[in-house]
Amino acid sequence: MYKRQAELGLSNVTFHGFVSQDELLDGLATAHVCLGVFGTTRQANFTVQNKVWEGLAMGRPVISADSPTIRAALADRQEIYLIERNSPEALAAGLSALRADPARREAIAVAGHARYLAEHSIPALGRQMKEALLSGMARR
Repeated sequence: MYKRQAELGLSNVTFHGFVSQDELLDGLATAHVCLGVFGTTRQANFTVQNKVWEGLAMGRPVISADSPTIRAALADRQEIYLIERNSPEALAAGLSALRADPARREAIAVAGHARYLAEHSIPALGRQMKEALLSGMARR
């Protein structure tokens, strides 16, 4: 990646190396957009990765690759911005679209954060677990 940056003369790309959890959270809090997952592995296709939830938890808009699993969890262009998987061109176009429309970016961030709080935050998951356990006990 360093070599490619130099070849292209990209002065607006910074490599930070390892960052602490606090530094990561500070970076997320100031980000205009958080990046999700774009690869083609089985895991990338069949899970919603922590980095997606972390971006939404911080109230940031997230752009990530499309999959049936992520569509089942989040609404495209409403709670997350989904693009074609493994496509640098789609990522560039999506980032450009979000950069050009701050109101849309903010709406996605607000809706994604609300979905995270309602269904995927620790308190929400705890409520879901409690309900599942109580309904299982009631069936006995």
